[in-house]
Amino acid sequence: MKKYIFLLLAACQGLATMAQENVAYKLKVNLASGEKFAFRADEVDSITFANYEKVQVNLSKRFVTSTTVAVNIELQENSKRFYALCLPAEQQIPEDQVKDYILKNKTVEAETSYKKSFDLLKPETEYTIYALAFDMNDIPSNVSKLTLKTGKVSDDPFSIAINKITNRSVDYTVTPKDPSIKYYTLSSTLDKYYEDCTTGENAGDVIQHYIAMWTQFASWYGSTWQEMMKLDLKSGTYTNNQIELLWDTDQMIVVFGMNDAGELVTPIYTQSYRTTAPKPSNNEIKIELAKEPAYRDVVVKTTVSNNDDYFVSVQPASYVDKFESTEEMINHLCYNTHGIAGLTHNGSKEAIEFRPSKPDQDYYVIAVGLDEGAPCTKPVMLKFHNPANN
Repeated sequence: MKKYIFLLLAACQGLATMAQENVAYKLKVNLASGEKFAFRADEVDSITFANYEKVQVNLSKRFVTSTTVAVNIELQENSKRFYALCLPAEQQIPEDQVKDYILKNKTVEAETSYKKSFDLLKPETEYTIYALAFDMNDIPSNVSKLTLKTGKVSDDPFSIAINKITNRSVDYTVTPKDPSIKYYTLSSTLDKYYEDCTTGENAGDVIQHYIAMWTQFASWYGSTWQEMMKLDLKSGTYTNNQIELLWDTDQMIVVFGMNDAGELVTPIYTQSYRTTAPKPSNNEIKIELAKEPAYRDVVVKTTVSNNDDYFVSVQPASYVDKFESTEEMINHLCYNTHGIAGLTHNGSKEAIEFRPSKPDQDYYVIAVGLDEGAPCTKPVMLKFHNPANN
């Protein structure tokens, strides 16, 4: 400790002397590793010798399925944060390179204890989870390791049979291994699944997302989230036909068992798939205003080259202009239009009526070809002004 105090005093006195002279000095630091650093003395604000304290995270098994290893990552009190990743156990990393590898390739980063599910793995295969802890001075410290093996498919708590996949839907059947188990299931985009794991204070636990959802429902009806949950739970073999999914996108089906108290009673089982891409259409769509627009009275005429499905919408210019590209806008519009499959047209139309609600604003008529509810042609747009309410 005395050595550090003397070094600090010497450095401070040297910097003070340098600051009083009109001469450019450099502060040079030579590390034991052989690395060297140099700083202009007049650029150094302060020098601090922090107490280096070795820390690590505690890793423990939460559950495994044939495609998932789930772990508890517990931060020690003197740890500021951690990085983590999962690798096949056969992929060995030299001990002297582990820290650098984690720093460059981390897939998890958090400042709290965490429940992490590493999904989309191979059955009956060993994986090693690595976690690097940072001390309170944000200095990388010790690495923790835990090796787990994914289970057999026959041991999974559920089986999922995917019956049909389209651009915008999936039909799948869940069969629990234990017929007495009550369970919840839902499909979402893979990105949404990962978001549900990490949003807010979920800390990697997707169950917290669904509890928050049921809690919100309970607040509307003066009930408890457990009562709302019970309304959603299934039992026995159940077939779910989920619609209005995002086309040509990786998706994730989630299934987990819960008891009436809202406690998880099975591992969280997942299965991935991908929705199909829309087939391109050569339908040529032309749009025009059938008459001069009046307030909340806009009539659109369409002329098309074949009988393929197409979608027509009227949107404020402010909506269109917030997107960086027309493609981004049309994808957002089609994905977020509830019941778009029932709003399609076939053939040319003399009059499609709209009631735009915002007076004295610019609008666009937007038309695009659809294949099973997904855009399959380039969109066409026509700008007009919605008159004031006189």
